[in-house]
Amino acid sequence: GKAVAAKLVASLLGLAVALTIVEVLVRLFVPDPVYRFENQIGMFEPSSVLGYRNKPGFRGYANGHVPIEVNALGFRGDPVSLEKPAASLRVLALGDSITWGVRVREDETYVRDLGPLLNERLGPSGRRAETINAGVVGYSFQQELLFLQHDGVARSPDIVLIGFAPYDFYPTEDPFF
Repeated sequence: GKAVAAKLVASLLGLAVALTIVEVLVRLFVPDPVYRFENQIGMFEPSSVLGYRNKPGFRGYANGHVPIEVNALGFRGDPVSLEKPAASLRVLALGDSITWGVRVREDETYVRDLGPLLNERLGPSGRRAETINAGVVGYSFQQELLFLQHDGVARSPDIVLIGFAPYDFYPTEDPFF
């Protein structure tokens, strides 16, 4: 009896030690998928003006299952023409990960939801709302202002919407460390 119990305790202790070692190794060498997504170098490209920006044409997955896609101009969402379509109300949304829509599909972002709401309000006027999601994960107010000055104004927005979170005053993130 005592020999069997001693072997069982030794086996369980050995298993606990082995699992602890595996856990430590995984935490050291396997990145957290949420952290990796929000700071995934592949979804950004360097920018001499902004530090970094969304990489045009990037496609991937967030959290292992949420598809993300960046259009040719570096925005999340449908393709956007440089020239504003006639009779459109163009809304340019600037912001960080909240505007970008971290952890949600593009069709679940507040920027995408805004278009149909505005179109309902515009009604029979003939004008149609076009929303542009210019959010970039980790951007600060400084980068949003620089983007507006260097790229955003060229998109001829009628409305500039700025997504705000209290941490937007923090220093700019560097996804390339």
